[in-house]
Amino acid sequence: MAHWSPDGQQIAFSGATPGKPWKVYLISKEGGSPQPVTQGDVRETDPTWSPDGNTLAFAQVDPFQADKTFIVLFNLRDHQTSQLQRSHGIFAPRWSPDGRYMLAISSDNGKLLLYDVTNQKWRPVGSNLGAFGYISLSRDSAVRSSRGSTTPCLHQRRSDSETD
Repeated sequence: MAHWSPDGQQIAFSGATPGKPWKVYLISKEGGSPQPVTQGDVRETDPTWSPDGNTLAFAQVDPFQADKTFIVLFNLRDHQTSQLQRSHGIFAPRWSPDGRYMLAISSDNGKLLLYDVTNQKWRPVGSNLGAFGYISLSRDSAVRSSRGSTTPCLHQRRSDSETD
């Protein structure tokens, strides 16, 4: 899925060319050639913008080795990447609109996890809910949603983690 930058100037998306792994690209709103955010032949998916637009988070994914799946942070100012601490075996990041949290999925697709950016800690917010598909957070970051093949639609409140 493609995502507009908070300032509306560019779009981040995942794509693949024949014979190459999926990569995360940026393209200007004016068009032109998409530019990969990293070099190398590793699978990258699920880009998400930080609310301030300075960082792009995405997953580096190895479908066969969970310990080689993790979340990458790409700094748009200096074009440097870093690995999000304690994110091994986690993919599909989604930044909350307030920037305080990141929502993601465990590599076995069995747990929904919430990362507290300030405390730099993950906690499970849902498990045994079926396979997760597209995940998102409400504008006030209070409700998490997931749409998947075995979970048609899940809504969970951050305040009490109740699911409906």
